[in-house]
Amino acid sequence: IFEEQFLVGSRETDMFDLCRPSALLGLLQSAATAHAFHSGLSRGELVERQHAIWMLVRLKYTLRRPIRGMETLTVRTWHREATGVTMYRDYALLVNGEIVGTAVSTWVVVDMDTRAMMRMSEVFPDSDKTAVNDGGGEMLKKLKIPPGLEEVGSRVMQYSDADINGHVN
Repeated sequence: IFEEQFLVGSRETDMFDLCRPSALLGLLQSAATAHAFHSGLSRGELVERQHAIWMLVRLKYTLRRPIRGMETLTVRTWHREATGVTMYRDYALLVNGEIVGTAVSTWVVVDMDTRAMMRMSEVFPDSDKTAVNDGGGEMLKKLKIPPGLEEVGSRVMQYSDADINGHVN
């Protein structure tokens, strides 16, 4: 289990001084990345060993209350035992020791050139030794786009929209 603390500052808040959804997603991704680094599975190590990168597939969070500006948010995270090409990661979000939210994400490791998914057993053979399987983790279903949606706008990707892998979150 890995913990990281973040001060929710003005860059993370909206005009109501509440943590923006995009900022919260960034903090969760940052904690997951730090945990991977401390576990010997950083982006650099994966690139060097297997010419592969982590890719976030889905993430869902639920808040019991809003997270406000200038609060110190503790993100506690752990991974479950890997199955096939997927690894689940769970999160507890705490302010002053109180759980204010939870989250779950799914990750895959892909070849940098082909973007083919790799089996977790190849990438992380000892995941069962460090996994936390408390039996209560939510499973994320494939997203289904409802029929009849109308386009309301479009956005061209800008330089600052891309992450280290060239993806837009």
